[in-house]
Amino acid sequence: MAEKQGLVDSAKSIIRELNRRGFSAYMVGGYVRDRLLGRAVKDIDIATSATPDQVVALFPHTAATGVKHGTVTVIMDGQGFEVTTFRSEAGYSDLRRPDQVRFITDLTEDLSRRDFTINAMAMDADEALYDPFHGMEDLRTATLRCVGDPKRRFSEDALRMLRCVRFAAEYKLEIEKTTWHALVHNRHKLAHIAMERVQMELARIVAGSDPARGAKLLAASGLLAHTKTALPVLFHPNVVAEADSLLSLIPLFHESAHKWAFMLIALRIDANDGGKLLKSLKFAKHMQHRTLALVRLHEWMANELSRLSARSDDFPSSLQNIWRAGCVRFSPASMSVWLDLMNLAAHASGKLPGELSAEIFAALYGQAFVLRKRMPVAAPADLSVNGSDLLRITARSPGPWLGKLLDKLYEEVIYERVPNDRERLCQRALELIRDGADT
Repeated sequence: MAEKQGLVDSAKSIIRELNRRGFSAYMVGGYVRDRLLGRAVKDIDIATSATPDQVVALFPHTAATGVKHGTVTVIMDGQGFEVTTFRSEAGYSDLRRPDQVRFITDLTEDLSRRDFTINAMAMDADEALYDPFHGMEDLRTATLRCVGDPKRRFSEDALRMLRCVRFAAEYKLEIEKTTWHALVHNRHKLAHIAMERVQMELARIVAGSDPARGAKLLAASGLLAHTKTALPVLFHPNVVAEADSLLSLIPLFHESAHKWAFMLIALRIDANDGGKLLKSLKFAKHMQHRTLALVRLHEWMANELSRLSARSDDFPSSLQNIWRAGCVRFSPASMSVWLDLMNLAAHASGKLPGELSAEIFAALYGQAFVLRKRMPVAAPADLSVNGSDLLRITARSPGPWLGKLLDKLYEEVIYERVPNDRERLCQRALELIRDGADT
């Protein structure tokens, strides 16, 4: 709370200094919206009648972060505040940014160019509210509506259509009828937006408070069928409806890769189509790898578990062997992540994704709970022997055989056929070489 108040106090200091020099200035946009909703403050943007040059002249610590569009970052108390000159805009040939920007001195005209009424409010240093487009009323009635003509707003910046879905999901708002119709009518214009921008909005929907609602709106609007790069079907209305209770669990997960992996699993998108999707969205390679690794693990586990019968005599030992095989194939750490995600889904929604049997999964969880505690190694690197040890005892030259032998020793330890003891592992390595297991 102290940090939040410090942020607000610093923003007010900037506004009061601008006022003292004869300029009008206000806190605008997301800060005002979240302040009225009692939400946490992340940053504060300021709009002013002062030009960028005048702002730079007034404050000792500034950075020219967007002077062409009127923005200067003012550093106050170690924090950065974007201070932007009131402006009007004209021409949007790329359907993203204005071709022309004209600096003005009128707050209402500046607010009139913004996307939604809930983002077109301002507060002065005394927290008096300026709300010419009735954003406060729309917040009260949980309505999301464009400022002015929605067709014009979406034609100016096609990314606003995805932002519309994100705000509706995050703030639990109903999209006003003419705004929704304009979104559907203009959805083809999303093809003009870079995939990196599309990814950022989708990532914020998935990371938001209600990704299930975001998925429903994306499915109903058909927006993603009109992106620059063709995406595999991500949000199909029927699949989304079926997966609703699972998608609602996504906010319980902390890591982005886990959120996206669980979403793909819930929507029954396999690793192949999931890989195309994440690549099309320009996700970082490490994010793609971590997400798809978890999806592949799920596919493998679901396939292995589908072969079991809870009534067979060797059911417990079969579960143990599947768990150990998964640890060898994917690592104990990855298996534990998958197990915990599925267990959370089972307890929070009473439902498991795909064809997983609740009865068989519960039995697996019980077996894995015991096996995880006594798992001697988490990776081949945790073995008590290394490549140098094996080269020394075998007197052989390095080659592919060495990695294969270490993997085999890792498997032997995971299956508890040999302890993670240096002397025993060296002995077992020689036995494996004699039996040709390194070839």
